[in-house]
Amino acid sequence: MRPDSVEKYRIVPLAIKTGGENAIMIFEKRFKMVFESLLPIFGGTGAFVLTIGGCLWKVFRSYHVQCVKGESFENAPITTLPNTWEHSYNETLAHCFKRMVFAKQDKANKWHIHMQKGEGSVYVYTDMYNASANKQRFLRLRLTGVPANAKISFVHKYWSGTSREYIESEFHPPKYTPIKPVNGVHKYLEPSLIGVDDVTKEQLGIHFSARDVAYKDCVVEEAYMKEPTNICNLICCGRHGFTLLYRRKENN
Repeated sequence: MRPDSVEKYRIVPLAIKTGGENAIMIFEKRFKMVFESLLPIFGGTGAFVLTIGGCLWKVFRSYHVQCVKGESFENAPITTLPNTWEHSYNETLAHCFKRMVFAKQDKANKWHIHMQKGEGSVYVYTDMYNASANKQRFLRLRLTGVPANAKISFVHKYWSGTSREYIESEFHPPKYTPIKPVNGVHKYLEPSLIGVDDVTKEQLGIHFSARDVAYKDCVVEEAYMKEPTNICNLICCGRHGFTLLYRRKENN
């Protein structure tokens, strides 16, 4: 899937964005009128449709919902976590940044982890130079091919210095949060510390260690790091039709 395909990443909002409470009340009134008209026509079926419709309307009032045609560009691992840092347990590497040996990307914008037992480790991450609006750092990942007893962790690093300097914070050491070695969705949510003490920038990502286990093909299938969000992939006939992204509104 190409990131320059506008159609595949076109976001379709499923909420009323203008008109305020009056627009919502008018829509809700018309919504109920339409479904109530089904009762004399379809009888019990109309009542069932009305119930389902009412539930969906309550969901849309309580959640911010977006529907993306195809896969979401914001949920692509290569987009969210564009950098890698590799470390070998057996030799001194000429370069570690984006070495592309332990972690390789594919045409679908996913990361594939390949390491022999005792070979090394790799950190797949992104750099952040500004504090987030909600002062939080969120990362949602979906992994497949996770080996039993794998040593995988979310790693949140804090740096001081200029944008080109990477000086470890004197007050805030790297935060390692172990991930249960199972396939599926894993989430991280911790405060952003940019502007706190000497922290001027951060890194956040996922770390794979092969000290005690091999990784034949562990895949980072999804990676999303905006606001805390739930994601549902709608697959039909083996094709990725739509991606639903939803999160509860702050006043609910």
